[in-house]
Amino acid sequence: MISRTFLNLTFVSVFLGGLVTQVAQAAENRCGLIENPTPANWWLTDGEGTWTIRLQGRDWEPLGMDRIGDISEGDYRRTNGNYGYACACAKVDTTTFDGERYITAIHSFTQIPLARCDNDPALAKEAGSLTQNRSETGLN
Repeated sequence: MISRTFLNLTFVSVFLGGLVTQVAQAAENRCGLIENPTPANWWLTDGEGTWTIRLQGRDWEPLGMDRIGDISEGDYRRTNGNYGYACACAKVDTTTFDGERYITAIHSFTQIPLARCDNDPALAKEAGSLTQNRSETGLN
């Protein structure tokens, strides 16, 4: 009886350990423009596109949203009063729903010099469409 319980516990430990490893491997490193153009609206735009982090009027936000902090304390551009954008790298979990990209968890966040995003050719196209899309929706 003891050996069977031990085997069951061993199996559960190995299984759960495998799940934890898979979850840890699911996090992605994403670097790009972190934008907060108006209250409670947040996006990250990288070379693959724009990822919604948070939207005003919605009840959800990703786990770890507090890891972002006050981006205006670093290298930052104001675009709308106290709101604007910066450049950052984050370790995040993502999902796609109805063709839209979302960040569902933020594991780490590091603000980096804006020059890195300014000089990134992969961001040039995405950042241009980002500004245009925000203007069209009144979020800029």
